[in-house]
Formats: sequence, C-alpha cells, structure tokens
Amino acid sequence: MALWQQLSTCNVSTIQELYGHSPISILVRHNLAEHIEVRPWSQYNVDDPSHQRDIQQEFLHFMMMLKYKISELRNSGDMERILETSQRLDEQYNLLNNNYSANPSEFIKKMQYLLTEEAKILRAADTPEMEVKPTIGDTWMGDLQGSLFSLSFKHVKELKARIDEQINCLDEKADFKRLSQEEMHRKTASFQSRMSELNPAQRESFIRTGRDV
Repeated sequence: MALWQQLSTCNVSTIQELYGHSPISILVRHNLAEHIEVRPWSQYNVDDPSHQRDIQQEFLHFMMMLKYKISELRNSGDMERILETSQRLDEQYNLLNNNYSANPSEFIKKMQYLLTEEAKILRAADTPEMEVKPTIGDTWMGDLQGSLFSLSFKHVKELKARIDEQINCLDEKADFKRLSQEEMHRKTASFQSRMSELNPAQRESFIRTGRDV
C-alpha cells in the first residue's frame, strides 16, 4: 500500500477529482490498495488477443478479492461504520460486475489509467510544503462531505495518523468484544457439561445451594 499511503499526503481534491470521474471508486481503491499495487496491470496489452485470457483471469481475481474484503468487513464486528462500508463496497461490486464482466479489457484500461495518473500526481507533489484546499468527500479520511479545509502536507499527515489511530482503536474494541463473547460461550458450555454429569439429587442440591446464597 506504499503508493496509496504516499498519495494521502497529496492534494486530496486532485485525487478525489480523479476517482470522482472513474467507475472504480476511491472506496474500492482504498480498501484494496495493497492488492491493486502488487498486480501486473502494466503488463497487459488490451489490444493483443493473446492477452485476453490473462486479462479475464485478472478481472475475476480482482472481483474475488473485493468480495473477500466485503465478507471480511461484515465479519469483523457489528459497528455501524463497518457495516455501511461493506454495503457500499457491495454496491461497487455489483456495478463493476455489470459493467465489465463481459468486457474485462475495459476494466484493465481503467486501472492502468488510474495508476498512471496517481504516479503523475505523486511526482507533481514533490514539494515539501504546499498549501492545498481540498473538498473531502468519499475518501479514506472519513465522511466529511462538503467541508472545506486548508491543509499543508504536514497537517494532512497528522489528520491521517489520527484517523488511523481511531480506526485501530475501533478494531481493538471489536476484537475484545469478540473474544469476550467466545470466553462466555466456553464458560457456558463448560457449566452445562458439568451439570449434565450430576445426578438429579446433586443438581437439586446445587440449585438449592445457589438460591440460599
């Protein structure tokens, strides 16, 4: 995810504009950043018939990874934000499948174009400090739609770091909740197992003792 992390320090409005005109949303780009950046998109020649089979496989693999990400989010907890993200990704999955399943070469062309433009944005943003005024909408920074910010690269990095920290905290809470539920299930099962081993008289004595306490 190195490229996407570097882009988070660039002019957010430029990246938003790039993906705002793309059928591949910025939400998909963010959630599949690592997968996207390791795939050999540039090696495919969409005009070469001998590449068509590999192009078809690449598209299917991408869709499989997107479906896996949706499932992963849905199983990671019941937090409203996670569920909303998975629903929006599911909508993107259906949209991409409808648009490109019959013509995966077009999908490859779109991906090649986006990554080329990202590289241009990164090269253009090589200045250490640059004042930018992004309108942040559906980006990895959250749901701050319609707000106008005046941010330097340093401020963008600090904002991104704070949001990442909050997301990690939510993930830890979800993990703790899941582990607590698993521990409760284990204790309940252990208790039921022990109760089943008691004869009727012992169970009656156990219940009576519990009431007296």
